[in-house]
Amino acid sequence: MERIVKALTDAARSFVHPIILLLMLVPMGIALASWAGLAWVYWDTWTSAVQDFIQAHLAFAWTADWETGRLFSWIAAGFVLLMLAPLMLVTALLIAALFAMPVLVRHVGQRQFPTLQRRRGGTVAGSLWNAFVALSLFALLWIVTLPLWLAGPLGVLLPVLLSAS
Repeated sequence: MERIVKALTDAARSFVHPIILLLMLVPMGIALASWAGLAWVYWDTWTSAVQDFIQAHLAFAWTADWETGRLFSWIAAGFVLLMLAPLMLVTALLIAALFAMPVLVRHVGQRQFPTLQRRRGGTVAGSLWNAFVALSLFALLWIVTLPLWLAGPLGVLLPVLLSAS
């Protein structure tokens, strides 16, 4: 039992280290800034495309009404925002997998396992492949579990479980 407690306290100590905190926050900040910049530039294009798609697929004559058009613009904006959220997350995960993980492994290896033999290996192509496989699995699980999000507490629990796996 004391080994488990020691492992948890070591993990908590590593978690609050400034380097680890930066490695967690910087990829998300870069992804957020990148997608916010793209949204700033292409917002009208994206929302217009979604709004046109909505209006083109409704068979009601009242869709051309000004008030309804305004409603569709709000729906389009909400849809674009809902699509940007997973894109930001996937981008942050990709940045973390490619750039933050080698630093994280090196840092934890030096602090927690200094006697561990370091072998060379791990290429950028290998990191890209690993990131692609992990993100593909994440996206598949995310899509498969979307209906479960309607079941109350699962909507809160599932993103945490998917992000932790």
